[in-house]
This record gives sequence, structure tokens and C-alpha cells, in this order.
Amino acid sequence: MRKRSRRFPIIIGVIILILVIAFGTYILANNSFLRVKNDAIKVIQKKTDLHSFSKYYWYNHDSSYFSALGKNKENKNQYAILNTSNGNLIIVDQNKGISESEAKRIVMRDASKLKEIKNTRLGFYDHKVVWEIAYFDQTNNLNYYTLNFKNGKIVQKVLKV
Repeated sequence: MRKRSRRFPIIIGVIILILVIAFGTYILANNSFLRVKNDAIKVIQKKTDLHSFSKYYWYNHDSSYFSALGKNKENKNQYAILNTSNGNLIIVDQNKGISESEAKRIVMRDASKLKEIKNTRLGFYDHKVVWEIAYFDQTNNLNYYTLNFKNGKIVQKVLKV
């Protein structure tokens, strides 16, 4: 009984330490995204007339891109896609391509054994605006589809990462 009572505080201490590390990692990851988001929105607002932002994406491939859905002065939805390395900015009308939900539907139809969509990102790849959809398959492998924003065609598949 005495041995058991000595282990209990150690076990509780280890559990608390793991929780603190996990919480700290979560906070740091969110702060990185918020910092990039705030900096990117400032650049986008300086270079465009977009306002009332509602959707945000962070896409990393050959370069890092931050994308945001906002409204222009005519109150039409547009995506601003900012290359966070060089400041280049691409503006596309939301209605000139497939929606995020349509991109997900394309992947759900094409992907075999799709279990769960992890995230969707808007970015720029191979001189095209693209949707990137990450998903887990039935055996918990991470997979990626990259779809052309304009027509929904599959640009690239990366399976079982």
C-alpha cells in the first residue's frame, strides 16, 4: 500500500506535465496562425479595397500563401491570395471558380476509402489558384488532393503521406 501511495503523486505530476506541454503547443500554434493572419490582412487591406473578411486559409507548398475571402467595394466576394514570402497578391472572384464545398464533394467522389476531411486550403500552385483538400482514409493515412480552382480538375494527388 505504501508503494502505491508514492507512485500516485508521480503519475499525477506526469499527467499534469503532459497536459501543460499539449496546451502550450496548442497556444503557440494558434498564435503563429493569428500573427500570420493579422499581418496578411494588413497587407491585403493596404493593397486592395477588400473588407469584411470571413474565411481564412494558410497554404504551404513551394511557397507559403495566406488567403482570405472578403468583399470588394461593389460588395462582391473575392479571394485575396497573398504570397507571404514576396508579398505578391492575387485577387480572384469567388464566383469564377468552384466553391470550397464543391471541392470537398469532388474529393469525396474520387477518393477511395475516405474517412474524414481534415482541412481545406486555398492557395497557388503551378501557376494556378488551387484548393488543397487533406483527408484521412480508412487506415488513417493522410492524403492530399489539389484541385484547379477554376474548373475543379485534379492537379495533383499525394496519397498515404
